Amino acid sequence: MKNYDVIIIGAGAAGLMCGGKIKSASVLIIDSSSEIGKKLKISGGGKCNFTNKYLSDANYISHNPKFLKSVLSKFKPENITSLLDKYSISYGEKKLGQLFATTSLDIINMLKSELGDNVEFSLENIVEKIKKIDDGFEIKTSSGNFNCKKLVIATGGASYKNLGASDFALKLAQQFGIKYYEFTPALVPLTFSSWNDSLMGVSFKTQVCFNKICFVDDILFTHFGLSGPAVLQISSYVKQGENISVNFLPGENVKKLLMEIKKSDGKKSLWQIFSEKMPKKLLEFLLAGFDSKTSLNQMSDKILEAVAAKLSHFELKVAGNKGFDMAEVCLGGIDLNEIDNKFEVKKVKGLYFIGECLDITGQLGGFNIHNAFANGAICGEALNE
Repeated sequence: MKNYDVIIIGAGAAGLMCGGKIKSASVLIIDSSSEIGKKLKISGGGKCNFTNKYLSDANYISHNPKFLKSVLSKFKPENITSLLDKYSISYGEKKLGQLFATTSLDIINMLKSELGDNVEFSLENIVEKIKKIDDGFEIKTSSGNFNCKKLVIATGGASYKNLGASDFALKLAQQFGIKYYEFTPALVPLTFSSWNDSLMGVSFKTQVCFNKICFVDDILFTHFGLSGPAVLQISSYVKQGENISVNFLPGENVKKLLMEIKKSDGKKSLWQIFSEKMPKKLLEFLLAGFDSKTSLNQMSDKILEAVAAKLSHFELKVAGNKGFDMAEVCLGGIDLNEIDNKFEVKKVKGLYFIGECLDITGQLGGFNIHNAFANGAICGEALNE
């Protein structure tokens, strides 16, 4: 039985950041994988979208926004970029304030470099049982038993099961009587009933809305439904049986455009007007049922209004989503009312939860990794006290 001051379960973004901030204690990081930062490695297409310049609490979903605001006020994008600058890691901005490294491996190596000699790893190790003891916790694993005074759970959510993700944190919460919200897939492709896969492979920039929540970005037509950034974003808000609305010409008042062209150049057809604005395959689909080659001055205003409605407010009823295997993150997690501002469980002293296993879910664009880093940094610094 080996003793440590702190044991961190999970060698992802939150766990590694946490370990790097602990300087005055012996630390063991346990992970079931054979390598650290496995999810970080593939994030952002292998380039790791590690934060966002326009970070705001509005970019997150949580049942406790007050707690979330507190976290974001303590750890900002510059906290991460200054760390990258320390290691001369190059990074750049893509669209919408998203900051990417040249390669995810730079981020992982940076986190490794931040770890002191006080930190050890136990990889390819399965945690089998956790028991509260008088002076801390006893952890039974496939590689032996360990004791610690303080235990940090950084095991993430249930998305990316092929990378070892699970609902471990929620099972532990249940064991200790800690309230939580069940995990559900988020940032996930959507499926629709009676889907026509004739547009498979078509990608196009649109605006996708659910109620008053809208995202302008690409959508991708697939054999099962819709994917692409705009759809992944809206998936965190919409439920089965609810409708999303797609505007294929965001920023354009299509009804006004058609009425003006009908008056000024009525010989033009719908096909002539829109064929340069979107893929022809998509246009054929949207104009099915309309005489797209007829001049506008031969079409009634009512028909043109129907065309405008279809192009600007194309409604689809959500049948479901592609589940945890294709979800980037999860909704739900440990109830934030159960932990204090240092991420320690109020009713179980010495037990901490950080990262994606908490009830904090970010939008696409670097927000989830930022939250994991923020949790890890705040918790790790507190463990020095």
